[in-house]
Amino acid sequence: MKNTPRLERLVESIEFSYFIITIIIINAILVGVELTNTDPLIFYIQKSILVIFIIEIFLRWFGRVSTKSYINDWWNWFDITIVLISLLPAGNPDNVGIYTAFRVLRLFRVLRLFKVFPSMGRMAFVLFQSLRSIIQAIFLLFIFMYLYALVGVIMFKDHIIIHNINLEEIDPFGNIGEALFSLFRVSTGEDWTDLRYDLMEDGINNSIVNIYFVSWMILSAFLLLNIIIGAVVTNYENEFNKERVNEMDLKMDEILQKLERLESRNSPDA
Repeated sequence: MKNTPRLERLVESIEFSYFIITIIIINAILVGVELTNTDPLIFYIQKSILVIFIIEIFLRWFGRVSTKSYINDWWNWFDITIVLISLLPAGNPDNVGIYTAFRVLRLFRVLRLFKVFPSMGRMAFVLFQSLRSIIQAIFLLFIFMYLYALVGVIMFKDHIIIHNINLEEIDPFGNIGEALFSLFRVSTGEDWTDLRYDLMEDGINNSIVNIYFVSWMILSAFLLLNIIIGAVVTNYENEFNKERVNEMDLKMDEILQKLERLESRNSPDA
């Protein structure tokens, strides 16, 4: 069956996209509300939203530019998959885990926001592209954290004791694990000065304590984290430049096509 021009204009319109995105957001909010509120009204609203999603799939099919373009657009397959999952009946006690997993998968429809807002999609793509650089930076951070943890255990073990909610005694530098967590605490800025003051009150040389904590804060919070940010920003700029070049190429193609049409009209053989 051929596509309908009216439906094609409808599904390609920004108004239609915004309407579907609004429904998607409402659906995501109601899924969260359902976790604490079992109001029957919410159930019927969710069913109505599912009907809208099904209608959307048919509208996009009959309003397609071509069958090939529809099949090649993975967003269409994404929508169909999510709707099919939503049509699954409520689970029974034997498959609660599977049903819960399917229920969670429905929330992934929110990713359709990336299609309507390309800038968000580019940011997500850049983050994915930056994973290699981020992992390398995190690995470098862990190496320095491990070295600092070793130094901390050697210098500060048994010098300060803190108590948790259960009144259990914990030494922030009693072992490598606790030292690593303490350094992570310092990196986040979470009351790290308490560790510093407690060590100073225990009689450890103030200069040693200051050098240890301040140098770690500078290394972790300022230098290494900025490396991660720099990697993301660089990848984003590269992606933006690629897109700008592609847009310029498309404009040049359009100009060349117009020139060719003008030349063909003005040629003596025309």
